[in-house]
Amino acid sequence: PTLQELIDKSNKEREKAIAEVEKTEKPNFSQPKVQEYFAQFESLYQKQKQDLQDKNTIEIAKNQKAIQDWNLLLVKHRNLLQNDQQKYQFDRYVAKLINEYYLLK
Repeated sequence: PTLQELIDKSNKEREKAIAEVEKTEKPNFSQPKVQEYFAQFESLYQKQKQDLQDKNTIEIAKNQKAIQDWNLLLVKHRNLLQNDQQKYQFDRYVAKLINEYYLLK
């Protein structure tokens, strides 16, 4: 295969993976701390959405720092889960959330 064919194949596989992640539904984990973790994201997401609409650059920068801090807590919350299947669902959902956050304009 040519370099362009490899690039095209890679791009198609990437798009397919993103589409699969975008379909991910919010898992219903019984651990309250995991639920709080997802609720915290929703709050950060809504705040960023509003600040982007308001063009509030200071708050946008603060929100970006807050989402980075939220992301640093990922492993702590992932480790609260019982099994590999739950961890897989958690990982996919977090990937979806992060993707949604960075697509905000």
